[in-house]
Amino acid sequence: MTFLTVLSAQYGISAKSLKRLYIGEGWEFEEEGFKIERCHQKAITEIGRNRLSPYVIAYALWCREKCGPQENWVRYENIRDVARARGFSLTEAISQVFPKLLERDSFPTAQYWLDRATGDLFDREAVERIARYCRTTLSIGPTLGVEYAYLAVRLLYPLPIEVLPDYPRRVQRALNLAIHYGFLDGCHTTTKERDGTKQRFFHAPKFDL
Repeated sequence: MTFLTVLSAQYGISAKSLKRLYIGEGWEFEEEGFKIERCHQKAITEIGRNRLSPYVIAYALWCREKCGPQENWVRYENIRDVARARGFSLTEAISQVFPKLLERDSFPTAQYWLDRATGDLFDREAVERIARYCRTTLSIGPTLGVEYAYLAVRLLYPLPIEVLPDYPRRVQRALNLAIHYGFLDGCHTTTKERDGTKQRFFHAPKFDL
């Protein structure tokens, strides 16, 4: 039998809806042993769309590093298995984006600054604060260029788990604002792929503002 979460990713249907369907039809299935809440279902849905997004990595890290109750570790293992069923290695993705958790990577006030930076009115101080954190992170990071997920995961990971699903777009908007207003000048380059698509890479600051 297959776990509902694996089927959810495969068919693009929430695990809750699949459970009702399977019970109604009398089909056999295997339950995960924990309640599938909104944050977990979002990770499954993202994987089902054939992407290990920054949200998936941040959520998996939260379950693994802040596990506390055994149930959270089980959630991490479940997300890892769902990703594997879709042909992804979650462990490898985490090691590429977040090879090790360091205290200096921490941004405990991320939610406060993200809320301010993505409000209705442009908040220069908030966008600059986020950009300053990113510049510091990049200055102590890999010497080679890193992708968007490297910064996005670090901004998502400190957030309370109950609000995590609401913040991927806020993070993207905050970083876009930081780039647009020049607060990350000298920290990113854009390359053009063979298929014509553009890819942005972030790196240690090449000069000071």
